[in-house]
Amino acid sequence: MNGLEHGRDEGDVPPARAKLAARIARILPELERHVSRRMGPELRVKESVSDIVQSTARELLDAQRYEDRGEESLRRWLKVAAEHKIRNKLRYWRASGRSEGQELVTPEGTPGREGSGRPSEDAMVREESDRLEQAIRQLAPQHGFVIRRVQLEGASYESVSSELGRTPEAVRKLHARALGRLSSLLRDDGAD
Repeated sequence: MNGLEHGRDEGDVPPARAKLAARIARILPELERHVSRRMGPELRVKESVSDIVQSTARELLDAQRYEDRGEESLRRWLKVAAEHKIRNKLRYWRASGRSEGQELVTPEGTPGREGSGRPSEDAMVREESDRLEQAIRQLAPQHGFVIRRVQLEGASYESVSSELGRTPEAVRKLHARALGRLSSLLRDDGAD
């Protein structure tokens, strides 16, 4: 059983769906890297890579009429669906109160104008950025390193694995633990 079938009993999952979930789970690290490269900094502030990846996978699992045409077709479907989700999320966040002249960043990460044009909003962004950096400094050194390389710089698990002398799977797990710890630190900090 993997995280894609969370909340279900083994007997509740049809065999074809369980097989598809297992195939998707094998592709998730590649999809995470793809989404990470495509998101851009504007969307990273509002959405996490893992949320977009998981909701994309969930949509496929919930699709009533997915026609299985092989591994490569599945990869393409997931990547295209994730890109649509990124564009839709970007449109949503841009439409929800952002005025003309604010910084706009494409999914590819090409920045537009700097700053929001509103000093109070710019100060809030700086404060959140400082809060994030302070929380990252509180992490164990390898956790801080993997967060910076994967989340902020968009490095792949493979490239980080060669830097750390670990397998890509070990880096993925380290990254997940680091995100959990970072989330906990930010949550604890926000409760003050």
